[in-house]
Amino acid sequence: MRTFKKVLNLFSLTVLGFAAYGAYYGYVALKADHTLYFGMLTCHAMNDYVKSHDGKWPRSWEEFRQGTREMEPYGTDDVAIDRLLGNMQKRVTIDFTTSELEIAQSTVENFNAIVPVERPDADWNPNEYWEVSRLLETMRSYHLKNTTPDNVPVESALIEEP
Repeated sequence: MRTFKKVLNLFSLTVLGFAAYGAYYGYVALKADHTLYFGMLTCHAMNDYVKSHDGKWPRSWEEFRQGTREMEPYGTDDVAIDRLLGNMQKRVTIDFTTSELEIAQSTVENFNAIVPVERPDADWNPNEYWEVSRLLETMRSYHLKNTTPDNVPVESALIEEP
């Protein structure tokens, strides 16, 4: 009987260990999923902001919020948009001090004006998944005359900023 209890205890601890392991990695996967979603949403909303403000980059979350009248899939519901922006701030960091020209000259690989607060994996670069290329194309259309075929800015292509 004593051996049976030891085996049962060992089995219970093993099951508990696997459950804890599964719960932890489920939590990590959920955080990564939320980071992916809010990063994409931020880039899309920023692209809309830039288009509606003639290529200007916002200088604060408040300015970004004021310039964001509509956000998919929430439409114009202010309460939902404010809640959404609060969740964005938990998942992504926006560099509001960077210049429009710096962003326009960025490539997808080195774009760092919008980054995750926490990276689920140190080697993970979210820019491909966040569709940063669309935002960069918009910025280039306002701040660069032309680019090479692989979207690298040409030195003489800079549009003079006032």
